[in-house]
Amino acid sequence: MHLHNSVDIILSPLRPGDDLSPLQAAAALGRPLPDAAGQQVLVLRDGGRAVGLVTYDARPDGTGWNRLAALYLKPEYRGKRLGRWMLSAALRDMTSLGAEKVRLSLPADSGARPFFLQMGFSPDGEEPDGSARLVCFPGREPRLRERCCGAAIFARRDGQILWLTETTRKGHTALCKGHMEPGEDEHQTAHREIREETGLDVSFLGDFRQISRYSAFADRVKTVTFFLARTESTDAVPQPEEIRWVHFLPFDQALDSLTYADDRRILTAARDYLAAMDGRSADA
Repeated sequence: MHLHNSVDIILSPLRPGDDLSPLQAAAALGRPLPDAAGQQVLVLRDGGRAVGLVTYDARPDGTGWNRLAALYLKPEYRGKRLGRWMLSAALRDMTSLGAEKVRLSLPADSGARPFFLQMGFSPDGEEPDGSARLVCFPGREPRLRERCCGAAIFARRDGQILWLTETTRKGHTALCKGHMEPGEDEHQTAHREIREETGLDVSFLGDFRQISRYSAFADRVKTVTFFLARTESTDAVPQPEEIRWVHFLPFDQALDSLTYADDRRILTAARDYLAAMDGRSADA
């Protein structure tokens, strides 16, 4: 079992109070970590302790370029496919925010070069300081396309609206979704996947429909359709092969728990749509 399937390993956004200086020192970066104000920082945590990070520009520039600024794992966590997982998460987030091209710079003698080449990066010359420049094009026409469906799911309890999030066996926290099967329509896929992953029955509300599109690899793009769904029960039964925990949380806590920016966008849109629906119901 890979280490990132452990119950203690998660990948989550930078949190207030996180101290990444031990990682910076261990990495011997020789320069400050990128300014968090302009960066998205995902932190790999083992039992709450930061053991790795990946940082990249929070938004692509006007030509579609995004920059991968740092990817680091403490030595004892290497060789367990964690770096591949972290980079895939970063590429997914960058493409969901509009990045078409991603670049990074490595020391000319870096031992990490083969890893990035395996992940779809290509050499692109040298930087002025002599470091090697690598690029990938996650927004390029892919060879493989995947379609998934899911939902932003809520329940009402004691006058409060609680939102469902899942922490997967890979350690990231996301909205519920899964792959379409032949012969299914989008609602059928979403209903089946929700039932399989949580054991819950849901009903879909209104015409809410949001699309998330991202690429974790240069040759593959995933398109996910999200609906708004309500469940009457919060007694979820996580699918043991894929889901570690199912949480029902108030909106702010649910939003903060989500690993990916696009999931946070969709959950916010679902909250706003539901508020508008409730307002219409009250008016009626």
